[in-house]
Amino acid sequence: MPAGEVGAREWHERWVVHCDGGKHTAEIRFNEDGLEAAYYTVRWVGG
Repeated sequence: MPAGEVGAREWHERWVVHCDGGKHTAEIRFNEDGLEAAYYTVRWVGG
């Protein structure tokens, strides 16, 4: 769940992607940048 003030909230999600017969895990962090914008970063944490 998002935490923080509206327009400056942060949250993260963990996605598991199945492809090429394997399982890959990505951690995605979201950060709001004002009321109508957000940016994110992706970090692969497993193969």
